[in-house]
Amino acid sequence: LTSSGHGCATPTYSGIYTRVVAYKDWIQAYTDESYWINVNHGNTILISKIYYFIFIVTLIVFKTFHQ
Repeated sequence: LTSSGHGCATPTYSGIYTRVVAYKDWIQAYTDESYWINVNHGNTILISKIYYFIFIVTLIVFKTFHQ
């Protein structure tokens, strides 16, 4: 679950974002609770090494091909 676009919310450039909370039940069903943390708003956020890795690889690939 990642976002894409030119920069972060850059005016005049469209972007693609993911409403992660919409996938919360699916994420929790397929991941181990040891990767979850609670934040100030009481929402459960998944922090997984594999998702972080996929996100970083996606950013690198995107930056490489969209310069």
